[in-house]
Amino acid sequence: EVGVDQSFFDLGGHSLKAIQIVSRVTRDRGADIGIGDVFERGSIRRLAQLIDARSTAGSPPLVAQPTQEHYDTSPTQRRMWLASRTPEGSAAYNMAGTFWLDGAVDVAALARAFRALVERHEALRTVFVIAGGTLRQQVRSAAAVGEVLHETDWTSDPGDSSTLDAAIQERISTPFDLARGPLFDAELLRFADRRSLLLVRLHHIVGDAGSIAILSREVLTLYAAFRRGDAVAPLPPLEVQYRDFVAWQNTLAADGTRDGSRRYWLDRLSAGMPRTAFTADMPDAAASALGLVAACDVDEALTARLRALASRRGTTLFGVIVSAVYALLYRYSQREDLVIGTTVSRRDHPLLEHQVGCYIDTLVLRGQAAGRDTAAQLVERTGRVCTDALAHRDYPFESLLEDLHPVAPEGKTPLFDVLVDYVPGPGAIGGTDQHTGLTISERPRTAEAAHYDTMFLVTESDSGATLSIQLVFKAGLFTADTIELARTRLLTILRWLADDGD
Repeated sequence: EVGVDQSFFDLGGHSLKAIQIVSRVTRDRGADIGIGDVFERGSIRRLAQLIDARSTAGSPPLVAQPTQEHYDTSPTQRRMWLASRTPEGSAAYNMAGTFWLDGAVDVAALARAFRALVERHEALRTVFVIAGGTLRQQVRSAAAVGEVLHETDWTSDPGDSSTLDAAIQERISTPFDLARGPLFDAELLRFADRRSLLLVRLHHIVGDAGSIAILSREVLTLYAAFRRGDAVAPLPPLEVQYRDFVAWQNTLAADGTRDGSRRYWLDRLSAGMPRTAFTADMPDAAASALGLVAACDVDEALTARLRALASRRGTTLFGVIVSAVYALLYRYSQREDLVIGTTVSRRDHPLLEHQVGCYIDTLVLRGQAAGRDTAAQLVERTGRVCTDALAHRDYPFESLLEDLHPVAPEGKTPLFDVLVDYVPGPGAIGGTDQHTGLTISERPRTAEAAHYDTMFLVTESDSGATLSIQLVFKAGLFTADTIELARTRLLTILRWLADDGD
């Protein structure tokens, strides 16, 4: 139960949910509030007082665009397209999920469910063409897309996990053809004893982590319906598609809505930007597109204490994790001025909450850590950095790069080498599903795509009671011993923060 004086963040709220609150309040109450207001006034009563005091000037509506041969692309899509044309980047933006399915799988119903997803979400049947010298999105008809689900017999598998790991990694590393498509597919590996492994692949240019969560939930809903023999897909129609989002964003850019955010970022990042990174074990080695993975699992007791710390200091659990990474980077480098990156959801409108597409952008978090900091000082200062960055998230990262013209070292990404990211949980995937008759569990992988030298991928459990932080260090640059030591040290710092250390 939720009372009007309870804290949104004490109840498990985070920045992605805060963005949803802002978009819904703007739509339903006609009030101009920002993400910082949710952080500062994190209860229903205090937000209601603010809503009464403000009215919105009105922003351009998000509406469906007329059907065209092809459509504009987003800045993020253009960057991914360029990166994917290089040999080292051809598969760097492949996304994948692997799930064990225990029980009798109705393959026909599952294939029909994946087909319904392709019909429902235009992004899953989008390809990229050059028209008039410009990169454009082209939406293919559902009929033009071949079979989405492919079935493979693994009943004679010897049971060697390394063999399966290698096979999965080979499939994930197979490049997509962005001009021909499809950029979304699935494979069902059938084992003995009514066990199957579902591998779902998606190119990042048409999806994101939020899209994976949406697809996971929807495919189970569709599968359960078609397994029962329902004739119609039990999902409400989508009012807009990704192409409509891009047109809406272009309208916002043209009317000067983002000018204040542009000034903020130029003021924040123009002066003496440092390059923050962990020192590579083998700096002259060729970096791999894959990263070594170590999991830092935060138990229920420590997670509760970190959440309480976030509440006391007026930030989120994500802000606490960023504080820990700042502290870790300071201890490794002895630099106080630290720059890392994160991604932010661009689902800034209620109509986009159930959409599949590349609804992310990059934020630069420039913060500080020093040996004299107490836990309270570090978390409060970092919380302000995160809140301010989120409040100005509407200025695209690619536009910022055009303004700043940063020169990145060879093989490095612009502005930062370390990414800290909150990854939405798998939603309905996990446990025994009575509607499908399957017991479902996610199969962890030992390697992940590494777009940056170092990544910290934060995932909350479905209940929010525990955390998992995946440390992904680029293979070739770092050894397994280095990543294991970093994992141990990160956990030590998290305990120090939870203790309100001096």
